[in-house]
Amino acid sequence: MSSRMLAVLLALAVPMMVCAEERIVRHEAMVHAPVGAVWKAFTTRAGVESWMVPVAEVDLRIGGTLQTNYNPQAKIGEAGTIVQHILAYEPERMLATRFTAPEGAPAAAKKAQDTWTVYRFEPSGAQDTRVTVTMLGWGEGPEWDASYDFFKRGNAWEMGELVRHFAGRSREDLMAGKVKTDRSVVIEKVVPIGAAKAFRMWTNEEGLKQFFSAAANVDPWAGGRYEIIFDPKGEPEARSAGSGGAKVLKLVPYSVLAFEWYPFQLDTFSGEGGPPRVSAAERNTRPLPVWVEVTFTPTQGGTRVRLESHGYRSGGKWDIAYPYFQNAWNVVMSRFEHACKEAVAEGPK
Repeated sequence: MSSRMLAVLLALAVPMMVCAEERIVRHEAMVHAPVGAVWKAFTTRAGVESWMVPVAEVDLRIGGTLQTNYNPQAKIGEAGTIVQHILAYEPERMLATRFTAPEGAPAAAKKAQDTWTVYRFEPSGAQDTRVTVTMLGWGEGPEWDASYDFFKRGNAWEMGELVRHFAGRSREDLMAGKVKTDRSVVIEKVVPIGAAKAFRMWTNEEGLKQFFSAAANVDPWAGGRYEIIFDPKGEPEARSAGSGGAKVLKLVPYSVLAFEWYPFQLDTFSGEGGPPRVSAAERNTRPLPVWVEVTFTPTQGGTRVRLESHGYRSGGKWDIAYPYFQNAWNVVMSRFEHACKEAVAEGPK
């Protein structure tokens, strides 16, 4: 199918086309797999169920559907089924869809039913594929703003899951300790406060201000935000240089917190003495490749807090990032220990 014919099909299938100046949600990722394998991950039942959702059904044709359900006990067509309507496709190169939200979906999700999504698959050598996901058709106003933010975060999370799947690093494998990495940072502190209080200091914005950063965006659930904001008044790219876009990977109340982290800061960040810098383009094509797990174990008179940061590789900028974060996480944990001692000294408020 020619690119001109493809454009005509899209124009017919999507009547709400708008001008090129409209806002869009776009995410890119470099996936370590041949384009054929990545294409199947989006367009076959086995592929979709291998990384995206536990239940899926695919009818790959113009006018066909990709149906998914996040409930492993459900069947397609039952409550919670999301229907992606296939508008156009070019095998192993492009897929365009528009979705219908299920009953009970959040308002932000339902609002986006008027948008459409284009997936692009570009081979990068024999073993890698650049995947670009673009959502278009956004309107203006508070409801649209909420929907835009909802999918901006959700699509980033999905792309991270795709990359981790092909890298052999699913969330479940990471948290189960099945994935071995070149180098890790491990630090332990015994603090004189209870596990519940220590856990809350790491999982709410006011607690993090006491030892970690000037501000934070934290959603205390798996898949929620874990953004540590170092410069609230700076440029958007610099505000959370270490964790912009990071997500909570695992959360067990008063016991375990795991979150993503980015070991390279954007080259637009003005801070000195930080980890190696990368361009915004490089960062946007490389999902957060390391993760941090903090465990809270009650002990006599306090809590043993253990921080483990995994995923550091060897060579190039990694050889600068790893010793930097060995020191940086030691500083964070020392400040956390000091904040806990101060809290005890001050007594109940």
